[in-house]
Amino acid sequence: MAITKESRRNNRFPCAGPVRLSWDERGQPQYALGKCIDISKAGLRVELQESIPVRTRVAFRMEAINESGSGTVRHVTRRNMKVILGLALSHPLTKQILESLERAGK
Repeated sequence: MAITKESRRNNRFPCAGPVRLSWDERGQPQYALGKCIDISKAGLRVELQESIPVRTRVAFRMEAINESGSGTVRHVTRRNMKVILGLALSHPLTKQILESLERAGK
């Protein structure tokens, strides 16, 4: 069953800022700089140049909203020469951050 916008658990908000990601791959630290596409209370959608394997645990830092945390890669989709990652956050974003994102989107 496809998830439609109406059946999502959390509202998504546009987010165009940079996202720094780090993770461990076969004992080697890896780093990437991506672009946030959208954000919700429980997840991020990020555009990258390279793929990160599904189920990989990643740390992220978003300077634009002064937020950092961790999450798990839930899905990877290729779009032209880019990769779109869906990250499920380990801890939900705070109410203040979500309200700020909602105000910025209006």
